[in-house]
Amino acid sequence: MFQDLLEQCLKPVIQDRPASAVEVYLRLQELGKASGILLLPPGAMDKLVAARQQQQETVTYQPAETRRVVWRRRVWVGVAALVVLALAIWGALALLGWPKPVATPAKETLRGIEIGDSRAALMAKMGQPADKTQHGVTRKENALERLGFVLKADDLGGEAALAGLDVLWWSNHQFGVVLDQDVVKAVVSWQPNATTGRGVKIGDTQVHLEQVYPEEPEFEKFHPGPSESAALANPNLWASSKPTAHSGPKWGKVYRYNRLGIGFEVLNDRVSAMALYPSQP
Repeated sequence: MFQDLLEQCLKPVIQDRPASAVEVYLRLQELGKASGILLLPPGAMDKLVAARQQQQETVTYQPAETRRVVWRRRVWVGVAALVVLALAIWGALALLGWPKPVATPAKETLRGIEIGDSRAALMAKMGQPADKTQHGVTRKENALERLGFVLKADDLGGEAALAGLDVLWWSNHQFGVVLDQDVVKAVVSWQPNATTGRGVKIGDTQVHLEQVYPEEPEFEKFHPGPSESAALANPNLWASSKPTAHSGPKWGKVYRYNRLGIGFEVLNDRVSAMALYPSQP
């Protein structure tokens, strides 16, 4: 037995040896008792047992109240960190100016022009028309001549009123304004840089149009012809070359937002023309 204890004390791996010298003394005491020999004087055994208990690992006791305080403190620190992070993100977005809300104008416009503007106000915004003024509006194949497919006779005061209207043209007949006694009655545009009050312009996709104008429109279908829609001659609309009679779209869609007083022609899934007219309840 003594040899076994000695071999254990001499093992090369520390974890295989007795935990401490106190452990060795206690085991030697047990071996001595078996042989009738006391290795330690009276009272020494109790001291060794007490020393062994002190060497055991202890855990610091924390009252329940202290644990709750520590937990609450950690929670508040976490909340404060989240608030600081949120403020930092908000500040960065505000500094970058993103995301910017899309402003919805109280009244629709096209290139800054509103229905009801006077001729003087129109001239101040556009300057004198570069193209010949058209006196009177006639019809051609169920479409108002040269004014696209959005406008209807009722938008301009009815059939009887068409002959008394004037149309002023700019940009090689890509932008036109209909006047009724020197007051803007309607606006039409195939001009690439003309935009609506909400920012839609010629060439924008149908998906973008529906996102910017989520209101429900009235739909119609039209069949464009070379002399009926300037959109077919506008190279800014197409990703490839100008469409031919075989490759171009056979028909298009008209979006009319009557409560807003604005409408769009869509060809090949892109906005090809726009028109402003008096809103309807």
